[in-house]
Amino acid sequence: MLRFSQNLTHSVLHNRSGVGHAGMEQTMFYAQVNKKMKISEGGGNKAEGEMIDVIEIAIKDSLEFVFDTKKEKPISCMYALLWYHSVKAKQLTKS
Repeated sequence: MLRFSQNLTHSVLHNRSGVGHAGMEQTMFYAQVNKKMKISEGGGNKAEGEMIDVIEIAIKDSLEFVFDTKKEKPISCMYALLWYHSVKAKQLTKS
């Protein structure tokens, strides 16, 4: 689990995870964190139904991970990494 101020989060996407009646609403956030913010293993508030998986992938390896069909991952994970490369990485290199 990480501890950081909520004002460090940035809303990336709010959508339905499926089409039609069965689609669940989901919201994706971005926060830039570091290892100093880690207070314990795991994440999410189970009482609120949150499930947060932490997967550490080097930025240089992340696009390879997205397109590696041998590694299972949800489409939202792929979207998040593609969003990072197309939006956030460009902003970070400008500053």
